[in-house]
Amino acid sequence: MERGIAYGWFRDCDVAGAGTLVPALCDGLGVRLVRGGPRVDLATARATIWRTTAPVEA
Repeated sequence: MERGIAYGWFRDCDVAGAGTLVPALCDGLGVRLVRGGPRVDLATARATIWRTTAPVEA
């Protein structure tokens, strides 16, 4: 992430916090997708990840 900030790909943010949040969301939603949870499909998982992480980037 630090490299992405340096290259201008990401805005400055709490790198450690984002580095914890993003994998946790992906792992948790991934488990629900694999198990076939009725409320989570791929589109919902992606939207949840982007909606939750977008404010972290600001």
